[in-house]
Amino acid sequence: MPTVNSSLPEFVIEGHKISARPIEAGLHITATPIGNMADITLRALNTLAAADLILCEDTRITSRLLQRYQIITPMKPYHDHNGAKVRPKVIEDIRAGKAIALVSDAGTPLISDPGFKLVHELRGCNLPVHMSPGVSAPIMALALCAFPSDKFQFCGFLPPKSAARCTVLAQTAGYHGVSLFFESPKRIERCLADAVKTIPDAQIAIGRELTKRFEEVMTGSPAQLLEEISQRGGIKGEITLAIWPGTAEIVEIDDERVTLALQEAVQSMPAAKAALEVAKMYGLQKRQLYDKAVQLKNAGKE
Repeated sequence: MPTVNSSLPEFVIEGHKISARPIEAGLHITATPIGNMADITLRALNTLAAADLILCEDTRITSRLLQRYQIITPMKPYHDHNGAKVRPKVIEDIRAGKAIALVSDAGTPLISDPGFKLVHELRGCNLPVHMSPGVSAPIMALALCAFPSDKFQFCGFLPPKSAARCTVLAQTAGYHGVSLFFESPKRIERCLADAVKTIPDAQIAIGRELTKRFEEVMTGSPAQLLEEISQRGGIKGEITLAIWPGTAEIVEIDDERVTLALQEAVQSMPAAKAALEVAKMYGLQKRQLYDKAVQLKNAGKE
């Protein structure tokens, strides 16, 4: 694969100049800080300095990051409104051997940010796509919420209208893991009021201003959090929600209900599929139930 920018441009960290190594041609999805400017990797800085072009959700925001590290790579806007117009030239440039970085305003691109269609088209053209990983607000909220983190789903922004929001919140009660959402501080009290109605027994963590000076994580039931925020007169800053059906009963693999469900399932499907379907129902792993499913399947043939 050809490399680009052999002139070795530089970036600067606390007065120390560092020569950027050449990078491969292709699109480089590059994670940037979500608040604290220091939360960027050396690899990301190298990518931004060595790229031929940086595609930005908002050049004004990205320019502050580049100024901090004295990176002079040219920028070009890329967002949902101009993507269809910009993509053909980006694909043409990458096909010609250029390296182009893609950043969002904050965090990891494509996680509720522009970029999916570009990556999809590049993959379809068999053109290279690389990744410089870094900070992500949903993963940070998952680590800080103190809920079981072995199973989780990220669901983007909650719907702005109450009816649709209630539907989505109610669905989290049936998920045996943590559900992660973005929410606006302007809607957080209405969101919690809907949660009181739909998932009153859930546990919720509100991650606010993550990595910033006033970072805060609040946890409690929907009613508890609604009362606390109402007493404050609301809260400000970017919000990530973690929702866990905390009062949901933990089901063991030898539970009678699991056995009965497996007995019923093996009557109409292979043992492997029966194990998978029942595992989904009770938040278990397929491998935990497979041997029992085979045993029950064979017993039914006798």
